[in-house]
Amino acid sequence: MKSGTTVRKAAVQRTTVRRGLVAALAVVAAAVSPLPQLAHASDGSAPAETVVEPAAAAGPTGPTVLGAATSGYLTADGWDMYGNPTHLSWRAPDGSVASDLGNMTATFGVGVVQSGDGHAWVYHLTTSSDPRVKADFALEVYDTATKVWSGYPIPTTADEGRKLVPTATGWALVAAPDDTAGGAANTGPVPHLYTPNAAGGLDDRVVSGWPAGARWSGQQPASLPGTAEVSSDKAGNQQIVLIDTATASVTTTVPTALYQGANYPLLLLDADHFGYGAGRTAWVYDRTDPQAAPRTLTVPGAGTGEADMALTGGALLALDHYASLAGAGPTPAPLYAVPLDGSAARTLFDGAATLRASTGGSALVDAPNGSDAWATFRIPADGSAPAVLRPFTTYRPEHIGLSLGRGTLSRVETGAGSPVGAVEETVDVGTGAAPAGGSVLPRVWAYPAKDAMILRCGGQRCYTLVDAGSDLGAVHILSWNGKDAVETTRGAIVQLDTSGGSVLSASGNHAVYNSGSDGTQDVLDMWTERVLYTRPAAAAALWGDTLFTAGKVPGQVTQAPVATGKVSATIATDAPCVPDELQALGRWLYWSCGPDGPAGVWDGTTKKSVPVPAGHALLGDGYVLRHTGDQLLLTDIHAGTAAPDRLVATLPAGGYSDDRNITWTLDKFRGFLAWTGTDGATHVLPSGVPQSPVAVVASEGTASADLSRTSWAPSWTPSGPLASWSLDIRRQGSTAIVRSLSGGATPGDVRPVWDGKDHSGRGIANGPYTWTLKLVPANGQGPAAVVSGTVVVSGRPAFAHDYTGEGSGDLLAVTSGGRLDVRPGTGTAPGTVLATSASGTGWPSGSLFVPIGELSVDGYNDLLVRDATGHLTRYDGTPGRAFTPATPHHVIGAGWNIYNSLTPVGALNSVERADLLARDAGGNLYLYAASVNGVFQSRKQIGHGYGIYSMMIGAQDLNGDGRGDLLARDTSGVLWRYDRDSGGGLKARVRIGAGWNVYNSVVGVGDINGDGRNDLVARDGNGDLWRYDGLSSGLFAPRVKIGWAWQTYTSLL
Repeated sequence: MKSGTTVRKAAVQRTTVRRGLVAALAVVAAAVSPLPQLAHASDGSAPAETVVEPAAAAGPTGPTVLGAATSGYLTADGWDMYGNPTHLSWRAPDGSVASDLGNMTATFGVGVVQSGDGHAWVYHLTTSSDPRVKADFALEVYDTATKVWSGYPIPTTADEGRKLVPTATGWALVAAPDDTAGGAANTGPVPHLYTPNAAGGLDDRVVSGWPAGARWSGQQPASLPGTAEVSSDKAGNQQIVLIDTATASVTTTVPTALYQGANYPLLLLDADHFGYGAGRTAWVYDRTDPQAAPRTLTVPGAGTGEADMALTGGALLALDHYASLAGAGPTPAPLYAVPLDGSAARTLFDGAATLRASTGGSALVDAPNGSDAWATFRIPADGSAPAVLRPFTTYRPEHIGLSLGRGTLSRVETGAGSPVGAVEETVDVGTGAAPAGGSVLPRVWAYPAKDAMILRCGGQRCYTLVDAGSDLGAVHILSWNGKDAVETTRGAIVQLDTSGGSVLSASGNHAVYNSGSDGTQDVLDMWTERVLYTRPAAAAALWGDTLFTAGKVPGQVTQAPVATGKVSATIATDAPCVPDELQALGRWLYWSCGPDGPAGVWDGTTKKSVPVPAGHALLGDGYVLRHTGDQLLLTDIHAGTAAPDRLVATLPAGGYSDDRNITWTLDKFRGFLAWTGTDGATHVLPSGVPQSPVAVVASEGTASADLSRTSWAPSWTPSGPLASWSLDIRRQGSTAIVRSLSGGATPGDVRPVWDGKDHSGRGIANGPYTWTLKLVPANGQGPAAVVSGTVVVSGRPAFAHDYTGEGSGDLLAVTSGGRLDVRPGTGTAPGTVLATSASGTGWPSGSLFVPIGELSVDGYNDLLVRDATGHLTRYDGTPGRAFTPATPHHVIGAGWNIYNSLTPVGALNSVERADLLARDAGGNLYLYAASVNGVFQSRKQIGHGYGIYSMMIGAQDLNGDGRGDLLARDTSGVLWRYDRDSGGGLKARVRIGAGWNVYNSVVGVGDINGDGRNDLVARDGNGDLWRYDGLSSGLFAPRVKIGWAWQTYTSLL
């Protein structure tokens, strides 16, 4: 659990105290109105309550001291959204504003330098249109004595670094040219010193004595008047270089223990010493004997991270780098002073933050200045006691946002710092019948929202959270450069070109935003971060994927899919006005005619409205919650009438005119509600109102699945958290389950992923599949929800022998007159063949038809036809349409009349493709494996001696291995099965049974009974048609008669 946050169950005594308060109120209230009662469960007992203590603590705020000199110091009131300081002021030592420097736009560096004669300058880098300026940067310097700004174009040679350092009587800019052509020797860049001249420009001096082959890092130098300390890389290691700013020459170079490419060292410099630090170690040299071995100092304490360091008064100052004032309160660490003379280290402050070196060898640090006050202290260069430079104001956190969705409580609190920022925190309060003790969830934001980004409501900071019940979290608005940005607490953002707006409603991935500047309304898709459409502002509400909008006549509300906004239905709510506010939740639709009413809740079951009290309200499941005066009241409407108001809590009105989702809220997807008191503690408790059964309120991606690119990944949004869910997938019309998926407890969307394989790991075929989803509610109230639908799979091989596109095996039949009929299989138990659905005529006599399956790789089964001359042609199938000679086709080749049998065997050698077996007059068996371009690869002999068979039958997969199998009937009437072997050939034959010579046609027709296994259809000499159901063993069930008079067809396929 995060430090500073406590979650506790409310004590019995606490509940008793509240009941006592209610009883006391009865004496006053009874004479004027019905007594408000504490919200209670149906059995009359008080609901359990969880109390979440505030996370933010009181702490410092106010202008940040950016730099200091003897004559004063520089402060910034805050930081813009890009991290640049805003509203700079130069202050006298007593804290008064000597110069209001205002905002500096496009600031890329700001600070203070003090020359050796005590003169102080403020500088910053800004953009400039001067053509001599490199990369549009310019240097502006403010003379704190004369109060005059001077601007200097930065020469094109000053490309890297660009840091200001003090000199004996002024300042110099340290920079270096670009060295993109440094080459393998890695020479340069060599720093330059630029000093101001009388003409208003900069004199350029190349630093002499720069170590050959060294490259300046461009890091901020440590500096004193007359000396600049920089770091450089050379020959794989970093080194320290001292530069005399008067002569622009190197005076000292020492190597470091750091390799090139490591983090830059912390540069340390005072009047007598220089050195560097890394991690929690510092190496300090004597400036009078720089080549002597350095002192090695270790930062004391239990910290393990990097430390910030400075040299001041003959000691190394060190403070943990991550000690900060920002966020949900200060996170200080001890400030140590480690003397250079080897004496014992001492602690200057038990808790401090943000150590930084300052001018003249001094240092600045933020530290406590009393019981709960903080200040910026200056630590003098002579090592004397730290002195307060500027006190901070003690800031008391504000609680400016609250939402509750699917058992997750989200709170936004302002945190102390410079400036104040907003931090969002989420707490898991559970999804059971009562809120759990809860645990703090990981923070989503890495950094707090800047104060300039936080909206104001009536002059107060506000961060209204509208929970959408989705994985994206709650929706809110921040200000970005004066324009509204609608964001979620999980990081999605839609930047708008309007301002002063509000979020009316949110559900799932969508939100409705009303502009405050141009009278428009945007419907947003937060998942894709875009505006779906813009329309005139009107009362609107979302529930699931349905958008409700107030009509143009009293009481009328339109209903539309949120994706399009096109009206699909109209509701008559019996409201006496055109509603100016709508809220939707399941069967309930709240409407209001304004703050003074009237208001009501339309019940989609009874088609009538239940009148409820007017005022700012939130719609719950079967109740309305509102805040009136200092009372948070609940109106129970679940029984069809409004019960007397019940008191949830005594909650002072505060300064907000509308504090919904700021200080109180409810969970639309649970029975919980929440409120935050003046002490910052948030109370979570059940509503005490029976909840509706769980249901699906929205879905996405459920109707189709292209499995050629990815898995099927639909999503369903339930109306409440689930204990578990399960999804069964079947072929349309079949009772056999192809695949089952399931999951455990989930507070939000159900997002199964189906890879297009059955329970045995085999790929499935194209076509329609039915899915059945079962949702078990987490709260145990009501039955499980069961919903179903159809998903059409594409991108997979066509279903075996399916020529109608309905996902079942079909029979092709040819008459003596050259007509080819499509006779659909039912695909459901018991399994039969229906009347002709399509016919194609004009086929010449002598044609041999082969129902090859999907050869053209378009998702549909094709037909091979060998004409009397031996040419083999592929005719491309289209579901539901018959084959004719005019059907789009492709000639595969000639010479195919050398074969007396062409058998479509399915995926024998190719993966999920249509292979062909061909037998010649000598009984040799050849495999033609399907190719990627819709024809066949070169033939491969896989057997001989097959001339003993009078019939060869392609039956697709019979034994469940996902590969095609071959059936063959010998001259004595025995039927045999050949399974595919590991090399793409055939295994030894397996006997199926005898007596099959009674049939003049046997067809592997695919699955016609919907049990998920491939079947056979056989016609006997009388024209009767029989069905043999495939079994998991690769054998067949006893035959079942399914037709007669089939002798009218010359051949069945």
